[in-house]
Amino acid sequence: MSIPTQMDPIPAVATLLPSSANSESSSVAQRIALKMQRPVLCSWNIPGTSPMLEAIAERRLLQELRDMFGTQQQQVQEQTGQAAHAEGLAGAQPATQAANS
Repeated sequence: MSIPTQMDPIPAVATLLPSSANSESSSVAQRIALKMQRPVLCSWNIPGTSPMLEAIAERRLLQELRDMFGTQQQQVQEQTGQAAHAEGLAGAQPATQAANS
């Protein structure tokens, strides 16, 4: 598990299960947390003997996370924008009705 902090540019890492495989999981979690600026829990079960596969898997994981979180951020921005637009229209309607009277 890795969590970005304001105190250090490198995200803090904590392992949940002690094993030699966790060192790679911690490294991957740390890199992803640094890039995403979000807490990351990672279980990495790719053999260390294939660095090319590791790089491809990490790149794909980052792409999926960015797509997922980017979509959520866009939806929040759209909902916020729609709410602000609706409030603007609601505030403008009485003035328009008063002008028409």
